[in-house]
Amino acid sequence: MEDFNWGAFLGITLGIICGLTGLWWGRRAAAKQRGLDERFDLIRTRARASS
Repeated sequence: MEDFNWGAFLGITLGIICGLTGLWWGRRAAAKQRGLDERFDLIRTRARASS
């Protein structure tokens, strides 16, 4: 365990935590602005089907 890079481990861990927090925060903000409705689901489903 002498060669364990704590900086990389900390960076990856904090990156994952910040990314998930940002995803949660963004979806919460979109829901407050009525951006997550059935039309959003339809667009997302069609976009995935065509790709």
